[in-house]
Amino acid sequence: MLPSCQPPSPDKSVQWTGVGGTKITADIVLDRAAPATTAESLKVLIVDDQRAMRSILRQLLHSLGIRHVVEATNGKEALEVLTQIDGWQIDLVISDLHMGTMDGIQFCNTVRRTEALRLRHLPIMMLTSEHDELLLEVIRQVGASDIAFKPISAPELAKRLARLVGVRLW
Repeated sequence: MLPSCQPPSPDKSVQWTGVGGTKITADIVLDRAAPATTAESLKVLIVDDQRAMRSILRQLLHSLGIRHVVEATNGKEALEVLTQIDGWQIDLVISDLHMGTMDGIQFCNTVRRTEALRLRHLPIMMLTSEHDELLLEVIRQVGASDIAFKPISAPELAKRLARLVGVRLW
C-alpha cells in the first residue's frame, strides 16, 4: 500500500496514511500566497511619506491593471503591513528613499535582515530622485531589487515591474 495524502484542511493541517495504515497529521505553515500571474492578481505595497506621490503611483498602477494596492507612509508602517497576516500576500514593494520615522534604506535593510521576511524573496523597488552614486550603491547593498528614478512613466514602471515579478503589464 502506497502512502496517501489528503489536501490541507481549512485549519491548515494535512494527513498522511503511511505503509501499514499509520496515520500522521501535521500542521503546515503557508509562508506566502501563490505568486501573482496577472496584473489583476498582483498585490503592491506603496511606501511613501507624500500623499500626492502615493496617489500618482496608485493611478499609474491602476492604469497597468493593478487594483490591489496597499499604502504605508514610512518604512515602519510598511514593516507592520508585511508582518500582518494579509501582508504575506504582498507581491512587490515600491518604496521612496527619503521618509521620516524609517527611510527606504532602513526599511529595505530590515526586510533583508529579518529571516521571516528575507525568506519570501520579496522584490523591493526603490523610487528616488537621488543621483548620488554613493547613495545608489548603498541602496543596492541593502538589497533593493531595483532602483527607479522620479518622475516615472507608466511604460517604464510596467517594464520594471514585469521584470521584477514576471507578469506582463503593458
